[in-house]
Amino acid sequence: MAQKIRVTSKIRAILDGMSIQEVQFFANIAESKEFPTFKEYVRRMIDYEKEYFFNLNEGDPQKLAIEKAHARGKVASLADLVYILIGASEELEKRLKKE
Repeated sequence: MAQKIRVTSKIRAILDGMSIQEVQFFANIAESKEFPTFKEYVRRMIDYEKEYFFNLNEGDPQKLAIEKAHARGKVASLADLVYILIGASEELEKRLKKE
């Protein structure tokens, strides 16, 4: 089983909206032996996005704000994906216990 996490209300709502097949699909990814490698790639993508933003030399405040919002959205989406994958493992266990 994958690691346990504290599932936020946002992630809980996404997991609750999934069918058992979708939960099982995501849980299989989280429980695969390659998942730690996947998480490492995601961490590197997040780090790259942070570096890109902090090294951005943009004089126009409006363009800078747009780039910042875009970078923050990417980072949040990548993190949410990892949390959904990990949470799916727990959700699958919960659903199977109900049956």
